[in-house]
Amino acid sequence: MIGRTDIVIATHAGLAAALELSVRRIRSFWSDLVFAIPETGIRIRQYSQLELGHIDELFVYKNEHWADKWDELGTDASLTNTMIHLLAGEEGLTIVVDDPSESEMNLIIRAIQQGFSMDILNMIADREAA
Repeated sequence: MIGRTDIVIATHAGLAAALELSVRRIRSFWSDLVFAIPETGIRIRQYSQLELGHIDELFVYKNEHWADKWDELGTDASLTNTMIHLLAGEEGLTIVVDDPSESEMNLIIRAIQQGFSMDILNMIADREAA
């Protein structure tokens, strides 16, 4: 991350549910998002291909262009807030961003936080229907 800020959300929703909720909320802002599994570097372009029950960490890029730029440039100031790093643990979710005060990023973070306060959104959705 460029200007790393960690936002921790306490939840007992479980790893898969925490990532699922977060990804669904981010998708409402970044409809062309692209995922990468940090442990393997594998890039995933389709939401339905995510195996959230098998991972606890995820990079979410705004779109394919920005994912390519991250691969090309690494940590570079021109990439601020084009990627969100999600880490799910037994006690909660950590959202890592560059600048949480930037308007769109602030809205994304708030949407995720609000999602965890709503029980219905803590359930795993049918990804084929989403």
